[in-house]
Amino acid sequence: MKKHTSWTRIMAAGAALLAFGLGGCGGDRSVEINVGDPMDQVTTQQDYESIVVEAVDGPARTLAENPFEFAWDLPLPAPAHTSWMSPATPGLLYVQLTTGEIHGIDVYSGLTQWTTRPLPKPISLQPYVHRVSQKDVNTGEIVHDDRLYVISGDELFSFDCAYGQLIWRYQLGAAGPYGFQPASGPFALGSIGNLRVYIGDWEGRVQVVAFHKEKSRPYVAWQWNLQAPPTAPGNGMDDLAYIGDHKGQLSCFGLDRELLWRYEAGAPILGSSLVRGRSLYFGSDDDILHVLNRLSGQELGTLYLGASVRRQPAAFNSESTSLYVFTDGRPSRRGLRGIHTSDDNIVLEDVQTDYEKRIEVSRLGEKWFQPGIDEIVASSPGRLYTTREDSSVILAMNRDTGAIDWHWDVQNEREEDIVHITPYVDPSDQVRAVITFDEDGKIVVYRLFGAETRE
Repeated sequence: MKKHTSWTRIMAAGAALLAFGLGGCGGDRSVEINVGDPMDQVTTQQDYESIVVEAVDGPARTLAENPFEFAWDLPLPAPAHTSWMSPATPGLLYVQLTTGEIHGIDVYSGLTQWTTRPLPKPISLQPYVHRVSQKDVNTGEIVHDDRLYVISGDELFSFDCAYGQLIWRYQLGAAGPYGFQPASGPFALGSIGNLRVYIGDWEGRVQVVAFHKEKSRPYVAWQWNLQAPPTAPGNGMDDLAYIGDHKGQLSCFGLDRELLWRYEAGAPILGSSLVRGRSLYFGSDDDILHVLNRLSGQELGTLYLGASVRRQPAAFNSESTSLYVFTDGRPSRRGLRGIHTSDDNIVLEDVQTDYEKRIEVSRLGEKWFQPGIDEIVASSPGRLYTTREDSSVILAMNRDTGAIDWHWDVQNEREEDIVHITPYVDPSDQVRAVITFDEDGKIVVYRLFGAETRE
């Protein structure tokens, strides 16, 4: 993994750090410091870098000093192409190898639960796990039926998450003369007997694949021309699917080709939406975070962030009034933002008729901004554990303030080069694992057990 150097962190910290000047370009590279400066013991560039990094990223910690512990390791038969996790199956790590097959691995024990057959091509679009919960008619217990939906090339695959068994596969575009080139990962909605899988293509269409239970085969249930590509996977709940496109439209579809409402954002929507209760959160490319009533499409609130929002906002179960939003754009505006949310009702009264009307609103405000943050790789109730782009340094971020309490270069614990750390958002904060891969495919997992602090 290409790691950020100390100078990268200094650049991300902002112009304030430029006040500390380096003296000379050669020789002993000594640093000129005023008398009384807190860095008056610095004599080399290495000392300078380490102290500035500590000011920006907090003190450096080793594995023995931070709250994580080694949990398990697992050598895979080939290097990993990609890995992911899903809130629907929080205990399962999905890994596709360069040889094509997907491994389902228990994230707590490191035991491989199943392995699929090799897929024809590497996964390039975000997979989706759909959980259907139903009551067993004999026992009355709630039974979960989990399905993994993956696009490989132009084929859609459905796997059982318990055993890795292939349930069905479908050649996208087989029913149309112009083909269908997937632009977004799949999103599934509905029950087992009334399933719908929504997929966007580069021609600006959304195609919905269903499964015919009696004939045991998938088919295209319907298709809708959005007139602009939807490149972010859909999202939804309660048989309502929300799909954004590059024209700036957020469309709400039912299961059977009903366009229930449409919201004009005014700029391309490049990230998925987030459902929380009755609210729907998503960003647009004109630097705005939008909040809608997901049932009606009514706008509840907006927040200007000064940078594009091109990813799905993140939320956690323990924080009902907080969101975390990644922003893109110029380097000084790129990073992670903590957002405060609050639902409210404004009462409007007509004094002539004593008529009272309540308007539903969502109040939004930015709590903090931490530049340069690229991924969330673990979480606990008090902290987010994040990384910068192409970095093996884990940053322990305080959720309330956005400050980096300490940092840990996980590469220092390994002899092999780390090439990948699995990014994921766990709304329950129960997984608490940093999942690393080396260039040979070996997985090493570090997990936070018990308290978050270690003296």
